[in-house]
Amino acid sequence: MKDSGADKPKTVKFNVGGKKFEASRELVEENEESMLARMVSDTWQEDPTKPVYIDRDDDIFSSVLGYLRCGSIVVPNAIDRVIFLSDMDFCGIVHSYGSVKASLATKVIGLMNHS
Repeated sequence: MKDSGADKPKTVKFNVGGKKFEASRELVEENEESMLARMVSDTWQEDPTKPVYIDRDDDIFSSVLGYLRCGSIVVPNAIDRVIFLSDMDFCGIVHSYGSVKASLATKVIGLMNHS
């Protein structure tokens, strides 16, 4: 039987596409219905000191963690907003309309292409 988690590390580690990430356990578990929280739960993670492997794009995952930390994000130019939102859905993270914005440079380029 697994323990209650009292002696779990205060951080969780992820290996996303070969890049290592670390976040506070509290941050991830605040979103208890998310896939990320489930992956680091006692049910799924046998050894909480080892990183959880996620086969996704590391740049996008970095922005997903940024969203969790701040509650909103301006998606960097190098990341397509639709793909970012798809990864948010994959991670089971609920977001509100307007909390995910494209960067100003992306908007300007989009306007230039439509003129």
